[in-house]
Amino acid sequence: MFAKTEIVALCLDVDGPVMRKGSIRSGLIRRVDYLYHGDKIITGKVGSASFIMIYEDTSIRLYNNSVVRLVSERYSMLNHSELALFEGKVIVEAD
Repeated sequence: MFAKTEIVALCLDVDGPVMRKGSIRSGLIRRVDYLYHGDKIITGKVGSASFIMIYEDTSIRLYNNSVVRLVSERYSMLNHSELALFEGKVIVEAD
């Protein structure tokens, strides 16, 4: 299983207030912040963010009023990441 402190994504851009709730860090996300396994990302009415997964060629764009959780299973047999969408709009681009 993945360590709680494992970095899984890098924030590329943030517009407006975007919050993070996680075991490592909580609070506002800024450009070039790392996102960790299990982090819950919350955009507000005017917030949006984009980030890239560290171990995969996947970019993710979150739009206003979205709530997602990042989960990575890099050391499991499946070797993949998951994005749990609780509400809102997300665009995922994989190469």
